[in-house]
Amino acid sequence: MVPRTAKEREIRRKHCSAAWKLSLAVAVFGPLLGACSLPAPKTHTSPPPTAISRPPEDLRSLTFPTSPEMRASLQLIERAKEALEENRLDHAISLLEKALSLAPDNPLADLYLADAWNRKGVPERALGFAQRAQMKLSNRPGWLSLALTQEGLALEGLYRFDVAKGRYKEALRLYPGNARARERLRTLGGL
Repeated sequence: MVPRTAKEREIRRKHCSAAWKLSLAVAVFGPLLGACSLPAPKTHTSPPPTAISRPPEDLRSLTFPTSPEMRASLQLIERAKEALEENRLDHAISLLEKALSLAPDNPLADLYLADAWNRKGVPERALGFAQRAQMKLSNRPGWLSLALTQEGLALEGLYRFDVAKGRYKEALRLYPGNARARERLRTLGGL
């Protein structure tokens, strides 16, 4: 079931966050307690918030046109990345939407919007931006790997785990150093 209202999304976000924290506590403290062994949760939960992983080499070599709009868009994206690091998601989304309106061809805006919406717990929005980023980055394997990872995270949030596994596998095929895709695939039992 996909939550339709803001209240349903908030309830799901709180539930998934609590379930994830419980499974993390069991994983960390379980071996230390020894006698107290709680079973691992059998339900799938949404992934914890994540930043875009360390980019592969071809990400650093990406060049953009030097139009004033693109420069302004890139500056807004840098500010949005800082807001994401500080977990100010609404502010980051606002900056990224402005960046995208200034330079609609900028794939970074789509990629970071997918990340922000995934962190915010709105996978429907994240999925659209991840797919847009993929279209713009189809000839850049490293970038495409990160966009596929964001799509996988959104699909997990929509409880489409088998499809998410496929996205993570494709991301790893394109860039084997994608740690986030590897971690999520291992968590879903795909490795």
